Amino acid sequence: MLERNTEENRSTSRVQEQGARSRERILDAAETLMADHGYAGTSISAICRESGLPASSVYWHFENKEGLLKAVMERGTARMLDEISAAYDAPGTPRERLNRMLNRAADVFEAQPREFQRLELIITLERSQSDDAWRATIDEFHARLQSLIESALFELYRPMDETVARRVATEGARLAQMLGTGATFEAIRNPDEFDPAAMIEHLEMALLALGERRLAESKEGSEEQ
Repeated sequence: MLERNTEENRSTSRVQEQGARSRERILDAAETLMADHGYAGTSISAICRESGLPASSVYWHFENKEGLLKAVMERGTARMLDEISAAYDAPGTPRERLNRMLNRAADVFEAQPREFQRLELIITLERSQSDDAWRATIDEFHARLQSLIESALFELYRPMDETVARRVATEGARLAQMLGTGATFEAIRNPDEFDPAAMIEHLEMALLALGERRLAESKEGSEEQ
């Protein structure tokens, strides 16, 4: 009985491993094709040809194309957030943590497949505001990324002026998001000349300059009262 149960467990494990590999192959194929042809221009049959798997596998894992798109975006955003969050959570001074987090973001950005970067832009332009399932995934990614930047800036400037720190955190996170979106477009438009490390260096300079400007304004306002 024990031997039979052990063999059954091994068989189940092999099936699960095979299923996981099939799922990743489908996601890889969908990510590449949707980045090249858009969501509307990518059919389930094309994904099957690219992945070498039957349509039944696609529907088994994702139910439909909408579910597949959501899974593609969830996988890509999770990979990026895990790396960036780990850099922020490591010990260090607020300035060190901010610098480390931004530089890890540059590394992640450079390592991230261009297919995913293109896909996010294409789908953003192509899909309507009513696509709640997909949009929720992207909104959550940007919200978590913005929260990390806000936390880093607040911790950096809180010892100097907590009120200013809150303002810098909010404004700086918004600035970082806008510059990040522009950087994604530039990386796709001109990949040979785009330098993620230089972009992050300039972003950090801008965030610190913003902080110094708000501190100076606060000091001037206090002196006038």
